[in-house]
Amino acid sequence: MFFCRPHTQFKNSTTALLLIVVTSCAFADKHNNQITQIISSINQQVTMKNTDLNTANSSVTLNFSETIGESWDEKDSSNNFLSNCINGKSITGFDYSNITIQTNGGSFYSEAVLYFSSSANGNDGIQLTVGSGNENSGTASFSSNGILDISDSGNLDVLSLQDNKFNLQIYEKIDDINNSIDARFINGSLIILGVDLTVNNDCPFAVNNISDADLSVSHTSNIIGDNNIGSSIEMVVTTTNNSPDNSATNVRLISSLSNNMILTQATCDDNTNTIVASEIETLQVNDIPANTSLQCLLTAEITALGDDYRNNLNVLSDNDDDINNNAVIIVISGPAITVPVNSLFALVVLAFGLFYCSRKSIKI
Repeated sequence: MFFCRPHTQFKNSTTALLLIVVTSCAFADKHNNQITQIISSINQQVTMKNTDLNTANSSVTLNFSETIGESWDEKDSSNNFLSNCINGKSITGFDYSNITIQTNGGSFYSEAVLYFSSSANGNDGIQLTVGSGNENSGTASFSSNGILDISDSGNLDVLSLQDNKFNLQIYEKIDDINNSIDARFINGSLIILGVDLTVNNDCPFAVNNISDADLSVSHTSNIIGDNNIGSSIEMVVTTTNNSPDNSATNVRLISSLSNNMILTQATCDDNTNTIVASEIETLQVNDIPANTSLQCLLTAEITALGDDYRNNLNVLSDNDDDINNNAVIIVISGPAITVPVNSLFALVVLAFGLFYCSRKSIKI
């Protein structure tokens, strides 16, 4: 007599084989989608170099030693860290030391991305993947051993919009664990190089970047046209940051005019521009990078007679405690009185003066 036994062992073997095949395919797909370059664009496209903003004149430092950076899900997930950490015109390169990544589960070092973009947070930014090409898990540290220039990688530098803001987003190129942390940046420092860069002190990785600037101010002034009530006075104010290393942040030019003038316009070479008197009185300008100057043209109108015309100008910054930034501008003395030609009294006085002068001339 023959009995038919269930093919349990065969079924188990088939299931195991299918799992191996599926796992192998998933791993192959994961392997093929890794980031292999330290600096890359999202579309992995080689592009032309910038020609105007690719010479770095400043840098900021982010530090993961005191605040941990967490990498959660793929780009633009609401779980990811996203913050305006840097301000300036362009990001041109990176230099990092002992950045330590700690992965979770099956995540690889090559999947944790530091993404720098404009405030639009689009796809035209730069991925900095310090663990690129390393398909391992665990804890490891990475250093650049020098400056990595973005243009040398064949990619465009990161340019800001008119707001001069950059975003930093930390995300996973391949998300192994949805809605959970895939990797952590637990140590090390990252230097970002670029044009007119300043750090946003609200960034949690920028706690050590608050450092002193050293502002000074100089000025010239002149009257436009005749010296009359209603004439305009131009005051050219040059504010210089003498610090060799640190940008002056949250810079304000505070004017206090004598009561015989009113402010009418302010124009600065950082594109600050206003005709609102209250805004000119406390003029908010852009941060001033180290070893650079900002020039502003303040225009005022003479409204009344006086012995002199003054602007007590004070230049303030969040990271400059120097109280000697005050400048007293003596613009001009004694504006002339304009006699209106339609005044009967004035015409009588003028006629008498002419008659008197003519009589005196005849006697001589």
